[in-house]
Amino acid sequence: MAKTDPEAARRQRHKTIRWVVTVFLITVVISGIISLVSDEVMDSSSLPVAFLILLAIVMVGIIFDIIGMAVATADEKPFHSMAARKVPGSQEAIRLLRNAERVSSICNDVVGDICGVVSGSASATIAALILTQVDVGWPLRRQFLHADRSHGGQGAPCPEWPAW
Repeated sequence: MAKTDPEAARRQRHKTIRWVVTVFLITVVISGIISLVSDEVMDSSSLPVAFLILLAIVMVGIIFDIIGMAVATADEKPFHSMAARKVPGSQEAIRLLRNAERVSSICNDVVGDICGVVSGSASATIAALILTQVDVGWPLRRQFLHADRSHGGQGAPCPEWPAW
């Protein structure tokens, strides 16, 4: 039975803690940057520009999810062959594949999830822009702004409502 080296276990534990802290900091920084930029631009933009920003956020999430899945499922052997033939990018691909767990974690779990959350926030901002900029008509205004005709039974009906 092989004994485990306590020093090796300590180094592995230190390496794992450092990775968790690194991922946490990367998540906070990326989330802050994407949220700040999208909120600042969307607050002062028109509806078409807001949709383009939303599309860009969704596309970034899709691209990073594709990269993460490709790295997680790829085989390293063809890239060694490409590296032997000096194909540009093959060395970088091998480096990504050797760190597939980390690359997949960053791409799928960090960037992909952040883009999903920020795109939901951007969608809510677009919905608010639509409600404030577009005349949605009488029935929808009644539904959204005066959902409770008698205000919980405590007050008089809204004066805009017909008396049917």
